[in-house]
Amino acid sequence: MKKIYKLILIILLVLPTVLKADESEYLNFKETLAAESMEEKFNNYEENDNQIVIYLFRGQGCQFCRSFLTFMNDITQEYGKYFKMVTFEVWYNEANNKLLNDVSSFLEEEAGGVPYIIIGNKVFPGYNSRYDNDIKKAILDLYNTPVEDRYDVFDEIDKYKTRQEKITTIIDELIKEYDKNGKLFKSDEPVKEEKNNGITSKTLIVWLAINDAIIVIIFAVVCFLKNKKKLKA
Repeated sequence: MKKIYKLILIILLVLPTVLKADESEYLNFKETLAAESMEEKFNNYEENDNQIVIYLFRGQGCQFCRSFLTFMNDITQEYGKYFKMVTFEVWYNEANNKLLNDVSSFLEEEAGGVPYIIIGNKVFPGYNSRYDNDIKKAILDLYNTPVEDRYDVFDEIDKYKTRQEKITTIIDELIKEYDKNGKLFKSDEPVKEEKNNGITSKTLIVWLAINDAIIVIIFAVVCFLKNKKKLKA
């Protein structure tokens, strides 16, 4: 039965990591400008549910982050109706820093530093003025996408969590199925070797467990490839 135990451990190791944003702290656009002592260059800017969300991981006092915020401040009078911003300060907030590492791993776009900008499925790992037109285009492209089809990284993370919970439930059912007597992992007890057409009951249970484990692994891989394909679209 040790083989089943090892299989379950392997499956648990290859499952997607659950990303937790519960302990992170974030600011909206106006709050971020205030935190950086930057004067607003716009008026009549209001957030609403139809706007797309720009996620910004930043460092307090980071000059490149400030340059990006200056650019966004300059275009908000024209583009402010299209976007709102959620920012995470990572230099002084350990939870936010961990969140950045988790999110960049999820997106398979390395975060070499800040700013780390996410607009839909587009990632800008840093800021340079040569990105300005691409950022504007990313904003408009996402805004012009039907709301229900807009890619949001944190929505995708929530979907991953749901899939992970389902897979965990399947594994729990596997354990219950093959451990009805509560003796599956007790290797110090002898296993009854009942013959069934030349195949022992122990061997049969192991092969059934392997078959179910393969199904679980295939399910996990299909979910991963689907998400990866969507990211690359």
